[in-house]
Amino acid sequence: MILSSNHVSLPVAVKPTNNKSHVRNPEYIHVEKPIIDQLVSMGWQYMLSDKFNYKVTGRDNFKQVLLINRLEAAMTYKRRQFYL
Repeated sequence: MILSSNHVSLPVAVKPTNNKSHVRNPEYIHVEKPIIDQLVSMGWQYMLSDKFNYKVTGRDNFKQVLLINRLEAAMTYKRRQFYL
């Protein structure tokens, strides 16, 4: 899962899945889903990834922890806000 703000995509977490089995998971229902719903209500975007296709999240491989393109875009956006 990737959550992002209205202005810039900010990676929060990636939940790899290629099916909807996580929907029946009690941890997802009672822990993850409520915070996802809250962040979405605050203007963040929610996107499921695919555990077999790392490119869906913009990564070069599954070992890549940071989503560099999203991080660079967020930092550039914040810098522009700071200097205006």
